Amino acid sequence: MSPSTKRSRTDAQSPASDALASGDALRAATFEAVMEELQTVVTRLEEGELSLEESLVAFELGVKLSREGSRRLEDAERRVDALLAGDPAAPDSSSP
Repeated sequence: MSPSTKRSRTDAQSPASDALASGDALRAATFEAVMEELQTVVTRLEEGELSLEESLVAFELGVKLSREGSRRLEDAERRVDALLAGDPAAPDSSSP
């Protein structure tokens, strides 16, 4: 890859990736935003045009996004299970 086509480390991530890289921002993002950004990271990795270092940075972000998405799905599943079981301690459906 020539120096003119080589992307910088910051180019390896989209602006949304930069924003979601911090733990607080990741937790504050919607599930849909997390999944959309994960898809962006996967696409960039699949393109194969990132340097090794850029690929590692993108992969690390992808792992964070995947774990956050999985955590949210598990939380939603627990809420649904509690509601179906008639658990009085289940969160009210009007709360986030």
